[in-house]
Amino acid sequence: MNNSKSFYSAICILIIFVLILSSCKENKNLEESGRKDLDLKEKELALKEKDIKLKEEELLRKREENIEKKEKEQSFKKDTDIRLEGKYEGSIKDGTYWAAYFFNFNGRNFTGYNIVYWENHPEGFKTNFSGEFNSDNNSVIIYEDRNAKGAGTFNGTVSPDGNRINGSWYRYSDGGSYMWNLKKNE
Repeated sequence: MNNSKSFYSAICILIIFVLILSSCKENKNLEESGRKDLDLKEKELALKEKDIKLKEEELLRKREENIEKKEKEQSFKKDTDIRLEGKYEGSIKDGTYWAAYFFNFNGRNFTGYNIVYWENHPEGFKTNFSGEFNSDNNSVIIYEDRNAKGAGTFNGTVSPDGNRINGSWYRYSDGGSYMWNLKKNE
């Protein structure tokens, strides 16, 4: 009987020991799993922080580019007191009447259109243009739409008050040229 009590006691101790070992192993596995989850979450957090930092840097770069662009536009406007926007009228070649309309002048660049009243176009022949003004020497270059029939480039000089422009025109196709002049019609 003593032997059977000892045997049962030994089996109970063995079962308890196995249960304790099993519990320790589970705790160790949970601990390792928890550590892995924590490491994974830390890596995800680090990646998110890096992503946020990159987005902040991109926004800052774009903001600086916009500021630089606005400063350039402002410096163009400060370069000159001449305001080209408006309607100019004058003559070209042999005294043929024409009018030019300047828009979107930022102190350097502009767009517009001109209408020439040729003998064979008494209703007027309209051509769009874009151009550049150089305030260092008050020169202007006007580029007519290359797709327009007989289009060319106007090279000229703007008076100090901006009320007169005159110069030469050169046809794109064959280099033909003639003189022109304009006066602002306010």
